[in-house]
Amino acid sequence: MESLARTHYGVPVNHAWTGGQYSLWRVLCAVLLTVALVSFEGASTPVALGLAGLAALALALGWHDRIAAFALAAAWIGCGAAAPARGAIGIAIACALLLHCATPPKPFGSLAAIGRTDPTGSWIRPAWSHAVAWILLAAVDVYSVATLSGSELISSASWSQLAWLIALAPLAIPPRALRWVWCASIAFYVVTWATGHAVGLDAFALASLIVLHALAFDPGWISPRDPRATELVFYDGGCGLCHRLVRFLLAEDRGARAFRFAPLHGELYRVRLPESLRATLPDSLIVCTRSGEVLTRSRAVIHALEQLGGVWRVAATCASIVPAAILDAGYDWVARTRQRLFAAPPSACPVLPAHLLRRFEG
Repeated sequence: MESLARTHYGVPVNHAWTGGQYSLWRVLCAVLLTVALVSFEGASTPVALGLAGLAALALALGWHDRIAAFALAAAWIGCGAAAPARGAIGIAIACALLLHCATPPKPFGSLAAIGRTDPTGSWIRPAWSHAVAWILLAAVDVYSVATLSGSELISSASWSQLAWLIALAPLAIPPRALRWVWCASIAFYVVTWATGHAVGLDAFALASLIVLHALAFDPGWISPRDPRATELVFYDGGCGLCHRLVRFLLAEDRGARAFRFAPLHGELYRVRLPESLRATLPDSLIVCTRSGEVLTRSRAVIHALEQLGGVWRVAATCASIVPAAILDAGYDWVARTRQRLFAAPPSACPVLPAHLLRRFEG
């Protein structure tokens, strides 16, 4: 999944984050931090933990999430300060939460984004935000190498000199090499834990490390199944759930080229698929691939996720491990109940801005 040549206030964006993938990071962050705070041996009163839980819920849902992130940052620093060995990691994760406060609001997948005409809302994660995430990860890595490996790096260099090295090193690495640096960082913690040197890697530190690595990750490292393909998605124009799935694909198709859309039982549907085949197809999501395959039910959903690339392809790979019969049974149950759960849309085409409606055919 190649990062597009997009800009944020004139600055090139050199990563492939989308609003939906960023919302997944927000949920992961909220869940892990809540678990770590609850399991922390120096945890505060039940009232304080309850407030932290509410803040984490708001962060996960994307509802007043900036205020929630600020509150969690304060709680995280407090827990880190109570254990000096984890102080630097606590400060880094608090900075990551504050970084979220400075990132553009209302990405796709947040409650604040519901109801807008354009599913993406022109949301872009700024290049500087991704760079700062790398600086935070580099800072934690340097600290971990110095403490977990027993080296004298921290004591032999002044903090001002070390800060410059930390800040400049990630920015000097070629973008194509960052994935290997990221993998090397993961490998260091795995080897440290496996060899019994991870004395300070408790739930607090582990949650911080996962959140920081996820924030520094670039979804562009995982390409779509077929980056050159533009495939056709037929959907039930009278189904509210199908409209939501179409909006999801539009929002997360960062290249705006993976899919084109058409309603079931329209002119293109009758021209593209023979009547004998149409009689066997369900009234839900159907994907016609570039190779000529016609995919339905769980296979269609998994293939669509694979075509989005990034974290969505990882999710598709995990889902494909589950037997198809189980996935299809779940899909059929949702298909039977969707009309009761989701209101019927006013028209066959979703309400979208003009530049997105051009991707629809009759």
